[in-house]
Amino acid sequence: MHKNLIDYIATQTEDGFQIVFNNPKRAPMKVSFYDLQTFIQKLNIDILSGKKPNLTEEEEILLTLWQMLLIPENTVH
Repeated sequence: MHKNLIDYIATQTEDGFQIVFNNPKRAPMKVSFYDLQTFIQKLNIDILSGKKPNLTEEEEILLTLWQMLLIPENTVH
């Protein structure tokens, strides 16, 4: 994965996230909670069936967002 190489800011919106990349040549990306849930369900199925997922850059962003959602509120970071 290339998570450390993707430079962006994610802001939570009413129905998901707005992703703004620090690279001005990249257009912002909107991610709905439904998109996130659909991706995670597919990823879980792939992992449980023994596949090693090869994630795209956009999928890596979705995975990072999902991981951040799983962090408890009282965690200091």
